[in-house]
Amino acid sequence: MGTGYGFHLALLGLLVCLAGSNRATIGVFCLLFGAAVLGYVAETFGYVGWGGDVIVAVGLLLLLTKPAFYAAILQSPRGLLLILWCTSVFVFFYLLGFQSNYSLLLLINYSKTVLLTFIGFLFLFSDRSVNWTQLGLMTILGSILYVAAAGRLDSSILPGSIFDIGCLRTALNVNVKDTTRLFTHYVGFMPVCGFLFLYCKNVSQPKRLWDLILLAITLFAAMVLIAWSGARQSLIFLLLGSASIFLCQFEGKLRRYLLPAAAVGLVLALFVGIGVARNLTIYKAILDPNVSIYDKLNRSMVYNQAFSQIAERPLLGHGLGGYQYSLTYTRKVEREYAFAHNVLLDMLVQTGLFGTVAFFLPYVLFRAYRKRFPLLRHEIHGNVILPIFIVYVLRMLVDDQLFGVGAFVGIIASMDLVQQVGPCSARTFFPTRPMRSLPPAGDMKRWPHPGLK
Repeated sequence: MGTGYGFHLALLGLLVCLAGSNRATIGVFCLLFGAAVLGYVAETFGYVGWGGDVIVAVGLLLLLTKPAFYAAILQSPRGLLLILWCTSVFVFFYLLGFQSNYSLLLLINYSKTVLLTFIGFLFLFSDRSVNWTQLGLMTILGSILYVAAAGRLDSSILPGSIFDIGCLRTALNVNVKDTTRLFTHYVGFMPVCGFLFLYCKNVSQPKRLWDLILLAITLFAAMVLIAWSGARQSLIFLLLGSASIFLCQFEGKLRRYLLPAAAVGLVLALFVGIGVARNLTIYKAILDPNVSIYDKLNRSMVYNQAFSQIAERPLLGHGLGGYQYSLTYTRKVEREYAFAHNVLLDMLVQTGLFGTVAFFLPYVLFRAYRKRFPLLRHEIHGNVILPIFIVYVLRMLVDDQLFGVGAFVGIIASMDLVQQVGPCSARTFFPTRPMRSLPPAGDMKRWPHPGLK
């Protein structure tokens, strides 16, 4: 146990997946998830502060050395303008506010999240060589490795069995002097995304037996990690993300997803039932009709504090980072929160009504940005992104420190290449190989089209 719960096995599995993946898949994983996980692993070995930056550099090197990337960037001017506008709003309110180290850290983290998400999803939308199966497996293995690395620092937090529900959250709440700095919500968020990458792949194709077996394995692994984390929000992410597949439009029949979606519901019901049977408060609150939605999400205190601060400065807010400073130095509450755990409340506190409206103005005024949201429902190169996008939006609404809104902007900006080509499908302007020209007129017999006999 001193080396962590399955640390070597999880690391071996991740290395095998990396070895079997192409550089586009590895690069996307490094930017979206690998930097957080492998950076944390590096910290547990004493390399503090630069492990994640090295992984980001590796991911960028793998992706930016592909010539097609620059063609995609040149065709994405509106996406880059969107990023520039939204970032400028935060820069303005940083200058208007405290300009503290924490405020600067918020601005840097937001900017990094926007750019990394933009590049990562640009390849998810555009490059057919990104293997969604391998990406999903690496994301789930990364979550296991994340927990195992924390176990190397403090073995007392490790679960005793796969049904040790809420063990990480309970251990970290009891241990006031937490040395692991494990973020339990991220333990739950990553496997949800990992499962959905497999769930949303090749949606128009019938699910083979091997596909169903792999989905079942990854679903169970994801649910175990969510249960260990004790993050109730991840249960909602998994449920609504999986159900949103029925809002998508793609070639083929939606009923082939009835079995996988029903399996998600059954596994969720199983673990919630076990939690209720063990009298765990975090699961009993979900089923209690007398508990408000804020309390179900354990957000009532921070939301109420946000409402009071919005009332103090409703138009221009308290400046970037103002939520933390108002709580720490003005209100003198016993427990300090650095953010309101909701992007709208966070932005209203920090940027006020003017800043919040300015930030989201492009999505309302310009049709070029509005029309991207319906495209999320369509099949893009055989895959759909809507369930994954919904998980990112839900995370932004219940647990955000400008990371979620940064990811939101990055995803929408990366869709500059996407266009609808049929009632159920879409594609990008970013070809993976040079387009072939049509043969001369009257010479169709030499055209190697599979439909011509």
